[in-house]
Amino acid sequence: MSKRFHNKKRNVGILYELLARKVSEGLVENNSELSSKAIKIIQENFTEGSVLLREYRLFSALSKTYVDSDAVISRLLSEAKRGSGLFDRGLLEQEKSRLIKSINKTFNDEEFFNTRLSTYKQHATIQTLLSAWRNPDKYGMGKIAEYEQRVSNLLKERKDVEDLDTYKTSDVDSLALKLMVEKFNKKFKDLSLTQKSVVDSVLEENDEKTLLLLGAELARVKRSVKSLKNSESSEWLLKKVDKVATIIEAIDPGDTSEENLQRFMTLSHLSNVITEEG
Repeated sequence: MSKRFHNKKRNVGILYELLARKVSEGLVENNSELSSKAIKIIQENFTEGSVLLREYRLFSALSKTYVDSDAVISRLLSEAKRGSGLFDRGLLEQEKSRLIKSINKTFNDEEFFNTRLSTYKQHATIQTLLSAWRNPDKYGMGKIAEYEQRVSNLLKERKDVEDLDTYKTSDVDSLALKLMVEKFNKKFKDLSLTQKSVVDSVLEENDEKTLLLLGAELARVKRSVKSLKNSESSEWLLKKVDKVATIIEAIDPGDTSEENLQRFMTLSHLSNVITEEG
């Protein structure tokens, strides 16, 4: 089979990164006009409610998340596959074409799309998988399985992520954020990588990533509690396990309030303890 050509112009992750680089380039060169142009394109195309933004958030969840559990990865891919099928493919392609046209008109630079990216292969893999999920007849189940395995391997790679207590956005007060993270660290000693990823995605207001992570982790917690219930003989402990199971069912993965996040952190920590002791 011939090697499949990847069109980087239709890759939402690459497009966003190239624009982000233009912003950085303008800041480094003290060229506010260049930065402003790139920011304007991002603001006009990655708008709230757009299919393009939803695609990017899903893409970002698969490219920036670190997961060390095969079970969580399996659940994460399953949720991502379901989410990718909810997009209007025709509208997505229209929005991508409008974005490309805006880039060409604004920069008029033939080399814009030829910029070398160290993340090119990873981005190409993720975008190909998203496309394959939407068009399985074109790619075939064997190719889909191959790319799912590739993305699974990417999810297992450690990412260079800023510490949460130094994370800042224009919408989050740094002091409130610091207190929030200190509260979690004090209660759970040290946040696990999955817990950090969840808090990180909430602070980024990345709904797609948050829903994927919460759904995958809650599924893992349920399996841990079910396994304990099946292996435990103490009636007293079994009653406690039933109470925990009830709490798990009451958690809404779509609720990112601090109260609900506290419940999630507690159950996630409990699951880790069960796994370690098991």
